[in-house]
Amino acid sequence: MSDAYLEGVLGLLEPAGPEKVQEQLRAMAGPHALTLVETMAASGHPAQESMEELRRLVAEPMRARSHPLRFVPGPRPGARGRTGGRKRRR
Repeated sequence: MSDAYLEGVLGLLEPAGPEKVQEQLRAMAGPHALTLVETMAASGHPAQESMEELRRLVAEPMRARSHPLRFVPGPRPGARGRTGGRKRRR
């Protein structure tokens, strides 16, 4: 993780707000945005106050909204490859 990139994200956080930062990170990293934010938060940057704001205002809301099984492709659980519709007669 580049310090310049982290400085840019922290610089965007102040004037634009956390929603804009989340939007930009999702646009760049897609499904890996939360991992990117957590990596930035754990980077050990010397600006502790800014890093705490990043954790509290960006990482925690993103973590609360994400769910690892939310958009899993494939059939629904328990379908065993069968499609929906009429029940099979025995």
